[in-house]
Amino acid sequence: MDLRASNGIAILITEQNVNFALKLSEEIYLLETGKVKMQGVPEELKQETYIKKTYFGV
Repeated sequence: MDLRASNGIAILITEQNVNFALKLSEEIYLLETGKVKMQGVPEELKQETYIKKTYFGV
């Protein structure tokens, strides 16, 4: 069910599991030490070198 499209509802999820967040979200804000480090759609963020190194160990 797409709550945003059908009801105009947005849901904010705070999640430490990056894989889960990338699969679930339409847009992501990556916070570090209380500040937005990166933002974008999952497809773009999966390609970022910083995300790959920091969260996936690549």
